[in-house]
Order: sequence, then structure tokens, then C-alpha cells
Amino acid sequence: MSVYGVSIKSSPGVAEALIVISSTLGIHVATIQGNIAIIDGAIAHIIKRIFPTGILNIMQSALVPETSIGKYFPINLPHLVFTSGHSLASKSFVYFYLFIILVAIFGVYIVNLLLLRELWLASSIGIYSKIVVIYVVVCGLFGGIFLFLTRLPSPYRDFTVLHELQIAEQLNPVHASKLWQRFYKAKIDDRSDLERRGFIGPKAVKQG
Repeated sequence: MSVYGVSIKSSPGVAEALIVISSTLGIHVATIQGNIAIIDGAIAHIIKRIFPTGILNIMQSALVPETSIGKYFPINLPHLVFTSGHSLASKSFVYFYLFIILVAIFGVYIVNLLLLRELWLASSIGIYSKIVVIYVVVCGLFGGIFLFLTRLPSPYRDFTVLHELQIAEQLNPVHASKLWQRFYKAKIDDRSDLERRGFIGPKAVKQG
């Protein structure tokens, strides 16, 4: 590597500077990709709510092509199904694709870990080399967490029942008591059974 004809291949701090720039850009790219994934998820949700089931795959391939690997299934003709050979080929392609992705991810992590180890041991710019290694590791961890939160499906907390109970307690306590019995009957019965058998004591009632 040279700049204006001057070789900087063995210059101290060059590798550290390049890997810091790469890690910082990686965080930025992960943020952009996460935002795109959220937008694509919203589009896919709208597609499922608007278009009939028979053309879902077609609309997803047209509007969100990078998130769909599926093909058109004629649900209006349930007696038409794909052959076993076709299904096996489709599954084999998906499994091979996932395998290649996992191998690539594993290989990138191994190469980066070896590079960080070399920078830590060489310490061409002293303590700053170790600071760079720590910075890169932190960037990798936060980038991985961000991708996990934005790309992988995760459960949501549904507060609908809680809001319904809170409103009922304010407007109609009798109805709220019935809602508690309906929503949490299994838990209430289970606790009552444990109290009856002596495994736990009765629940204390708050005074005033």
C-alpha cells in the first residue's frame, strides 16, 4: 500500500486506523440496514392486510423482493401440489443458502479475531493499539445486538388486556372483577389450589 508513491505498508498505526474506520462504517451500515428492514417489515405487513392470500407471494416478490424466497401457490386449486422432486430441490436450495451464509459469517469472525489478536500482540502504537482492539470489539457487539433486534423476529408485549382492566376498574368495578376471573381464571384457580394444599400462604390484602 502506498500514498503518493510512499509505502505505508509497515507504518505503525495504519492497520489500526483502517480497522477503526471499517468498524465505524460497519455500525453506520448496520443502522441503515436495520431501518430498511423495519420499513420492509411494515410494507410486508401492509401487503398481508390488503391483498388476498392468493397473490401474497407475487406482491411480496414485487414490493419486497429481498425478503421473499417463496413461489406462487395456487390456493384456489388445492388439488394441485408440487412434486416431491420439486419440493426436495427447493428445500435443498434453502438449506444450502443458509449453510453458505453461516460459513461466511463464521469465516469473517475468525479472520477478524485473528486480526485483532495480531494487533493486540504487536501493539505498534502502544496502548492505543489495545484501545483500538477494545473499540472494535465493542462495535462488533453493539452491531450484532442491533442486527438481532432489527432483523430477527421477536415477541411483543400486548397491553390490551391491562388497559381493558384498568378502564373497567375505573368505570365498573363489578365488571372488572368478572374480567379478572375470565382472563386469569387458570392462575387464580392454581393459586387457590396451592393455598388449599398448604404450599403457600394466603395472599395478603392491602389495607386502605
